[in-house]
Amino acid sequence: MGNAASRRNIIRVCLLLASVSVVALGARATQVHGYGWEWTLSPSPAPPKIHFEGRDYDRGGKQSGGVPPDAVLKGETLGGGQIFKTGRPSGTSTLLYVKDGWSVYVYGLMGGP
Repeated sequence: MGNAASRRNIIRVCLLLASVSVVALGARATQVHGYGWEWTLSPSPAPPKIHFEGRDYDRGGKQSGGVPPDAVLKGETLGGGQIFKTGRPSGTSTLLYVKDGWSVYVYGLMGGP
């Protein structure tokens, strides 16, 4: 009897640990998805969507030629990509540039200015 009870306790502890792990991983994946529309545990430097200065921006294609010379570094994505903004120093920009190592991506404002 003692052996069977001990096995059941071990199985219960393993199931409890597995359940806690699944909940924690699900919460992290939901957090990353809320930030950049990715269902991963770690966000990419240039996610499909970024939220910047209270607005959402959708990723377009790669920018050939790198970051424009008049662009100013304004922030960082959750995954470590550098966010550059051109134009006015304040206010809403319609385009952002995110540098991911050697690649640069253009992001367009979602929903209009």
